[in-house]
Amino acid sequence: MTDPEDIQVGEIYLINLNVDVIGHEQRGERPAIVIAKHSETSICIVIPLTTQDVNRFSYTYLIKKTDRNGLQQDSYALIFHVRSIDSRKRIIKKIGIVDDRDLMLILQQLSEYLGLMR
Repeated sequence: MTDPEDIQVGEIYLINLNVDVIGHEQRGERPAIVIAKHSETSICIVIPLTTQDVNRFSYTYLIKKTDRNGLQQDSYALIFHVRSIDSRKRIIKKIGIVDDRDLMLILQQLSEYLGLMR
């Protein structure tokens, strides 16, 4: 189990989204990027990744696989699927870390998606 205190923004974890998923929500075990964590709890905000070509949708971002990020295939960040998780219940293991430039561009798109950039 991953200690919530060790989790850092920008890290990529394999997470379990098999419980309480409905409709078009992402499911299954999949990589996700941590974009925020609550310092007093085990809650993290993550953006799930997929290897499916979803470039046709707004608010996605292609991440090329590298040794540093630990991805086995090029993957799309599903920014429009941002969600909070309990890291103690959902995180399986750390995979790697996203490049700073990719993280910055993902957070810019997230800010736009949430209407924070006006």
